[in-house]
Amino acid sequence: MSATRPQAPRTRLLWITGVLTALLLAGVVSYYASASPDGLEKVAADHGIDKTVEDHAAKDSPLADYQTRDIGDPRLSGGLAGVVGVGATLALGTGLFWLVRRRPQGTDGQGADGRGADGQGAGPEEAHPEDARPESARPENARPEDARPAAAQGER
Repeated sequence: MSATRPQAPRTRLLWITGVLTALLLAGVVSYYASASPDGLEKVAADHGIDKTVEDHAAKDSPLADYQTRDIGDPRLSGGLAGVVGVGATLALGTGLFWLVRRRPQGTDGQGADGRGADGQGAGPEEAHPEDARPESARPENARPEDARPAAAQGER
């Protein structure tokens, strides 16, 4: 039974580790990133393309140019902008995944685990008690030939 049960603590640990790593990189390590133009900006400057560049519509936004408006310390301003970006991305991504997730439904309107769409109701143990299984499906009534691989069963 434990082989089919999802590993929630491992998944939770992975999520927590990933979020903390993203926050550390965005909030602290981003300060040490190069201030030099990236490859695209350099090529644009080398070929004179950047001479026609205009200000973008978001130039006055609170997080423009990877800085937080009204915060004078560049390290704090950039780190805070990174942390806000990670939080916004996490919230948006989680919300979208939550909206489009698959919800398996049984014929009785309950999910595969025996719970209703609201998460309430009987869990797997209550939805499928061992007594409700047919006699032949109970472990104490299993026949040795049922345990053999399918290819071997045809060799009777």
